[in-house]
Amino acid sequence: MPFLDRFDLTVDVPKLPSGTLTQKHQPGETSVDIAKRVKHARECQLARAGVLNSELTPKQLKQDSNISQQDLEFLEQSVVSLGLSVRSFHRIQRVARTIADLQQSTTTERGHIAQALGYRAMDRLLAKLNQQ
Repeated sequence: MPFLDRFDLTVDVPKLPSGTLTQKHQPGETSVDIAKRVKHARECQLARAGVLNSELTPKQLKQDSNISQQDLEFLEQSVVSLGLSVRSFHRIQRVARTIADLQQSTTTERGHIAQALGYRAMDRLLAKLNQQ
């Protein structure tokens, strides 16, 4: 499990439903728009802490992630119930702060934390397997 702690994001990609490729879809966000959002988020991170979120120390996370005590407790309970490590606790905070930055939010909220937890699919799978 310590090896998998080093991955911040794991994403399960389900099969496409039948007809998805042939149906007309509303255009989504363009690559140019996404690139602008990412660039802006990186600039915010550097301006706030002098480093990217991925490089924040646990001490810097406390100072810069702007997470309420209730939401930190929610994250801690989630980490404990999923059987994740302290390293995961900090990595999830970093990812949640990045999600908040991409949404141009000055605070890291429970929704950001929940989304970051969702990217730990491999951790959840392994925790379930260990319970059997």
